[in-house]
Amino acid sequence: MDTTRELQHDASAPGAPASLGLIVAYHPDPARVGVHLRVEDSLVIGREPGLFDDETMSRRHARVARVAGGLTVEDTGSRNGTFVNGEPVERQLLRHGDVLGTGEIILLVLDEAQAARPPAAEIERLARLASPVLLVGETGVGKGRLAQLLHARSGRDPLVVLHGGALGPDRVAEELFGLDAAIHPPGRPGHLERAAGGTLLLDNLDDAPAPLGAALLAFLEQRAVGAAAVDVRILATARDAAALREDLVSRLAVVRVPPLRERPEDIPLLVRELLQPRGLWVRRALLQALLRHGFRHNVRELVAIVDRAIEEDCADGLVGLSSGVADALSLADVGSPGALAVAGDGTWFRPPGGARVSLANRDNLSRLLRALLEAYHQEAGSALSTETLFTAGWPGERIRGPAAAGRVYVALTTLRNLGLRHFLRRAPGGYLLDAKAKIESVS
Repeated sequence: MDTTRELQHDASAPGAPASLGLIVAYHPDPARVGVHLRVEDSLVIGREPGLFDDETMSRRHARVARVAGGLTVEDTGSRNGTFVNGEPVERQLLRHGDVLGTGEIILLVLDEAQAARPPAAEIERLARLASPVLLVGETGVGKGRLAQLLHARSGRDPLVVLHGGALGPDRVAEELFGLDAAIHPPGRPGHLERAAGGTLLLDNLDDAPAPLGAALLAFLEQRAVGAAAVDVRILATARDAAALREDLVSRLAVVRVPPLRERPEDIPLLVRELLQPRGLWVRRALLQALLRHGFRHNVRELVAIVDRAIEEDCADGLVGLSSGVADALSLADVGSPGALAVAGDGTWFRPPGGARVSLANRDNLSRLLRALLEAYHQEAGSALSTETLFTAGWPGERIRGPAAAGRVYVALTTLRNLGLRHFLRRAPGGYLLDAKAKIESVS
């Protein structure tokens, strides 16, 4: 039985545009951040008592309408304009992840079929279970925070943490099972006994020495320390489940924690969580910059940026966008004005003079772009074959021939339509990024 459970939906699910909606990402009142706005046929966004009592917004500022392709936004003669991803628009089709600016209010376009934020109901369900759970995700993504949340809502006590990277191979049995008083007086309980009735969190399990995997598997099979039964729930975190013993992973419910770049709707909520205990809130410019940042280092990077912003620009209880923080955030946007800037990991690109285009939730396009970029830097002008591009974009799938070529063609056409029209070329050997174009890979 496959025990893997994704805390996100399939980004390629058909019919996804029908589930597009809006979330309040910035409001001068932090209590209103996170409010969902449902769009039936159409929704007029404007100044009104309650949600949008904002003097910078016109009474009828913009209109969002549901169309066959998802949602469109149309400025309705507003005083201060309507912006999508920082660019003024009169009418534009909206995509998942777009940042919609109307006055001081920022709305985030969210496709519920693509949303990667762990559903609250799923967290509650996992918290109630007694079965062991392995949380898998990139460094800094918040696996430890989520593990502590699952414990806090489980009703169990205490929480005992064992860091895998701090263990030596010869100390595994001692740390996990303790020292027998009859052999090593006066004896010492191990982490399992100390966590009796509660939760043992094995942090960074993939950094632990191999003997820990075998010892943990033995405990999961017997649920005992020596001859004594011990009631302990096991939670573990790891960057990659493939680095662990297969027979151990099969005993765990594996839950993927998505990276922050796949769940932009969490950014305003995390910022509020960081600032409210200090009696602070954020200025619009800083939050807008955060929403457009790539966050390669996930929640850990967000925390560091917010802490720096507090030190450099905080007045009257509001944290602003200092020049130092602006420079730090622009690391993901550097590049010459006339060059195409492409993220090294393929998750976004910025055409010359244009807005950044996110591919964070379109894995196949991201992988294709990364493959083309690597080929460009290795030997500008060399084309990648259709088969090579298909393997890059859809790894693990065995489709060949016309079906594979068709997928590659559709994907490359999509990239061209998103802003790469003047950079992608067809050549006798396949497809390439134009060798004459100025293309810069940025971090």
